[in-house]
Amino acid sequence: MSRSKIFFSLCLFIVSYAHLFAQYNYDAEAIQFSLYEYKGTARTAGVAGAFSTVGPDVGAITLNPAVVGMYRSSEASGTLNFQNSNAKSSYLEKTSKENHLKVTANHLSVVFATSMESSKSSGVLRGIGFSISTNRIVDFNNQIYFEGKNYTNSIVDQYVYFMNLPQYINLPVDYSSFPADYVLAKESGLVNYSDLYKYYSSAAGGGKSNYQTGFIKTSGGITDMSVAVGANLWDKLYVGGSFGIPYLTYKRQYNYTEEDRDDSISGFKKLEYSENYQTQGIGYNGKIGVIYKPTKLVRVGVSISTPTYFGLKETYGYTMKHTTDSSVLSVESPSGAFQYSYKQPYRVNAGASVFFDQYGFFSVDYEMVNYALNKYNFGTQYRDQSAYYNDTLIRNKYKISHQIRSGVELAYKTGRIRFGYAYQFSPFKKGVAVENANLSKHLISAGLGYKGRRFSVDIAYVHTISRAYFAPYISVQSYPSYEDGATTKTSKDNILLTLGFKFK
Repeated sequence: MSRSKIFFSLCLFIVSYAHLFAQYNYDAEAIQFSLYEYKGTARTAGVAGAFSTVGPDVGAITLNPAVVGMYRSSEASGTLNFQNSNAKSSYLEKTSKENHLKVTANHLSVVFATSMESSKSSGVLRGIGFSISTNRIVDFNNQIYFEGKNYTNSIVDQYVYFMNLPQYINLPVDYSSFPADYVLAKESGLVNYSDLYKYYSSAAGGGKSNYQTGFIKTSGGITDMSVAVGANLWDKLYVGGSFGIPYLTYKRQYNYTEEDRDDSISGFKKLEYSENYQTQGIGYNGKIGVIYKPTKLVRVGVSISTPTYFGLKETYGYTMKHTTDSSVLSVESPSGAFQYSYKQPYRVNAGASVFFDQYGFFSVDYEMVNYALNKYNFGTQYRDQSAYYNDTLIRNKYKISHQIRSGVELAYKTGRIRFGYAYQFSPFKKGVAVENANLSKHLISAGLGYKGRRFSVDIAYVHTISRAYFAPYISVQSYPSYEDGATTKTSKDNILLTLGFKFK
């Protein structure tokens, strides 16, 4: 199924089931919620997250819980992340920029470990570790702005097109039949109904000169709190398991305007539409992993994570303002809430590392995720709608994708220097995503560290680049193509600072 057909069929679907959902981009949010970034501590981030087999670092526990079995002493640590986002958007041949600065606590942890030195000569069990940690695995903090002059269509054209379809034209324009923005467009006079001709028309002058702007601000993230246990067997094999309780919070503020700056549309001056949306909830998952040392200087490992199950609650509200030559009418939807379940797919991680004796290491990690297995459950009452999202939209848009991470650490006495690179492949099937805006991601990193007997400090710089596409509405006149969207290149610069302290 092509990109345009998926989008168009979704528009038909949301009008048919508008009263069920607060918003209608759950398939897009499934990807946004499940594209993980493994920064963890500054040490993990300094090698681009390629740390699943290296050794005892809390940032690696999210990748492979067997790491807990490699600890020989107890310790506590914490990380702050200073992030600056720079989003450059291209819309209707005009380029816009937006910056956003955010400080977050990236991780907190405590690890309790016991080394059984007396059993080295003959015992199987050489050590046990237990950890409680939190790690930020997804970050939603970003701001995007786009603007441009549209000579061919308006968002109101989309409303009019669907409201005039035979299956919808006789429906009452209320929240049980149409999405909130359709109802608000009618209530504010942007869409008018002719009793004489029995059809809806636009007051925004589609096909004339509209100056369009959009602002999207997102915040929040997914923080994974996990309890992990690991064991050291023969100083060769490390095994571990964890139980995770991720907490998801996502906020989105969206403001969209159209303005007749050239005074070319009779009676129309401006429309302003805004959405305030929030979803949050708690999930759970499990993970098991092993790390094996075939030689003193080589380590290999693998871990498998179960699907993550979330219970989510969203709240929402919408407003629309219509300014004419002689009046201003502002309308607001009732605030609402909706609860549902969401399941992320299982994950497989594998890694290998080679050590340069005491002078550092080189490591490579690989992750595989089938994003087509993202699933929603909107409840038994909406079983058909759940199946539509899961079996039609998500399955036809997304595929198995991969993430490759690599890094090197050079060590001399108490000093450390690190470099890393990671690449996230696109989660989209071929032909679905807009070219050069397919959510693939490049990550480069560097870091420095000091490791003393009881105290350690690490700092890392991480730069990520990704490209995405956002269409504020479908250009129904040009179906099956819809080219009036914003292509955004987002660059994020992160500086992470980690402090660690050993208890003994």
